[in-house]
Amino acid sequence: RAQLLRAQTLGLRIVESAGMDDVRAVLAELQAAAQDRDARDECGMSELLRGMVAGLHEKPDVITTGFAELDRRLMVSPGDFIVIGGRPSSGKTAFTLQMAAHMAKTRRVVYFSLETSPDKLAQRLASNVSGVELERIKRRDLDTDDAAWRRIAQACEQLRDRSLTVVRAAGYDAARVAGKAQKLGAEVVFVDYLGLLRGPGRDRYEQVTGISVALHTFAQRTGTAVFALSQLNRGSATGKPELHELRESGQIEQDADAVLLLDYVGARENPPTTQHAVSVAKSKEGRVGRLDFRFYGETQRFYSEAKR
Repeated sequence: RAQLLRAQTLGLRIVESAGMDDVRAVLAELQAAAQDRDARDECGMSELLRGMVAGLHEKPDVITTGFAELDRRLMVSPGDFIVIGGRPSSGKTAFTLQMAAHMAKTRRVVYFSLETSPDKLAQRLASNVSGVELERIKRRDLDTDDAAWRRIAQACEQLRDRSLTVVRAAGYDAARVAGKAQKLGAEVVFVDYLGLLRGPGRDRYEQVTGISVALHTFAQRTGTAVFALSQLNRGSATGKPELHELRESGQIEQDADAVLLLDYVGARENPPTTQHAVSVAKSKEGRVGRLDFRFYGETQRFYSEAKR
């Protein structure tokens, strides 16, 4: 913010300058400011090693997901760019909303929803935490069930104390996401989903490439952990999800520090529960592999099972 104010002040001085000598002086100050910023980006080996050794005496700053085995695989840190891919209706929103609610116990979390209204997300959260079926909440079918009302009241009390902000983000581009996240002081950001963000470019491939680069850069520059949901191509809907199926741009795979791929395992005929596989397909700081989950669609809740 101080750098922005300095740039704005220098810009006003250019506008108010009486002659070219004044303009040259202000431009020189702008160049010096840019060089100062570049210098702060540089780290010599001694500085790097001092920071590394000092950090060995401290507890690592890990952002937990609420799933212990997944945390052991990922070790999510501030500044990471995590992509969560899946085919339509594979549970991406439910999975990430549950993670966001957990993270919001200790972090400032902002959930950018480009597809689902905040009211519907609130219903999902209430069902997830209370255990009251989502269908009953949506239909307002609770009039004579005092126990359900008590559970929802308790869930609302729990959620009220969590630092989770939902942003209705239809029509947003990556720059607006970054600006809003910084304004809200976000430590963790969810984007649901990346393919709906607007972006410049001649075609959708260029647009999504630019969006991915922008989100990755925002995460690195600000130390904000960014989780971006992404659709998978429908072309191979009968097989196991693969990294190359991330829709519209291979840049997403390149930029991501980690990629999770969600998929059904077995039947999909709307039983009370379904088995899901969460494949850690890429992890720069951890281990890849498959984790098994049980999803209770009635309450929008994922439970971790023994790994395979």
